[in-house]
Amino acid sequence: MPPDLPPKSHGADIAPANGVLDRILNWTAFVVCIGLGWWAIELGLWEKLTSLLK
Repeated sequence: MPPDLPPKSHGADIAPANGVLDRILNWTAFVVCIGLGWWAIELGLWEKLTSLLK
């Protein structure tokens, strides 16, 4: 028999989901993604990447 595996735990199982915290984390992730995209465009990395894919 295989050994008993510990139950998979998700963050919601440990603490109740906090709507405000989720909203802050989602907004932060959104801003970071936009910032990284803008930074890549400013440095010209986007053109290099698209030229490699062509």
